[in-house]
Amino acid sequence: NETYSQMVPFFSERRRDLSNTFVCVLDTQVSDNARRRLELADVGVNMVSSSVEQSEKCVRQVLSYLLNRHRPVSTLSCPECGLNRLGEDDLWHHFPLYHVINSNMSGRCPICKSKEKNIAVHLHDYHGPAGRGEAVADSLVSDIHFHGFAYSIVRRRDKYLVVQEFMGQGYWYPAGRVDRHETFQQAAVREAREEAGVDIELTGILTIHHYPGYSHHKQKPRMEVGVYFVARMLDENQPIKTTPDYESAGACWVTLDELCQLRLRNVDILPHIR
Repeated sequence: NETYSQMVPFFSERRRDLSNTFVCVLDTQVSDNARRRLELADVGVNMVSSSVEQSEKCVRQVLSYLLNRHRPVSTLSCPECGLNRLGEDDLWHHFPLYHVINSNMSGRCPICKSKEKNIAVHLHDYHGPAGRGEAVADSLVSDIHFHGFAYSIVRRRDKYLVVQEFMGQGYWYPAGRVDRHETFQQAAVREAREEAGVDIELTGILTIHHYPGYSHHKQKPRMEVGVYFVARMLDENQPIKTTPDYESAGACWVTLDELCQLRLRNVDILPHIR
């Protein structure tokens, strides 16, 4: 606790100087504490982890494109932190790794110069591997008027698995859009693996929510259906994800009391699990 009490003011005072530096806190007690994870994210800490393996993986990724900045194709700069001499794929990997904790950023894309309301989503979906068709581009299915979302309520004894959400939105359960040719069940299992790093087994359905409305971008009628599954981990000793990427900033376990006190992306489901 004494060490942690010094972390927040330390990083807060140096946040501007460390704007394009990847900052990782490797500490089991801090990583397992949902409130502290958010507090460190708010002062610019990119990654909070208890895993040496996951931390080393991120450091190797950072070093890989920093060491390649001399290449002729490395002419791009990050619009968020200003890190320069990046290639297109370097920027594609850099942006979520460094800035998944940040609020939504609008502006001109440094690659195609288009004006975008959400730079993070645009970079991910229209450039790099996704732009070449080598990765899934979520926003490119926006012309589908029916959208299915799968959520997993994963409980281990008296705690629930929560994910630290993209763009500083707080916490939520592992969840996401149902992809083409995928069932709700398959989507729930996939999202738990992508966002929280765990393999789960679905044991039931808690509730189903229906959201009629209009597309935010194209003002077309749309319908969303969210299926909330109850699930358990296949291996309770499996380490959870703490690596920041486009899917999440990591995951942790919280009690119901802690969950009710956290900054949440959405509170609709809380009455159903109390």
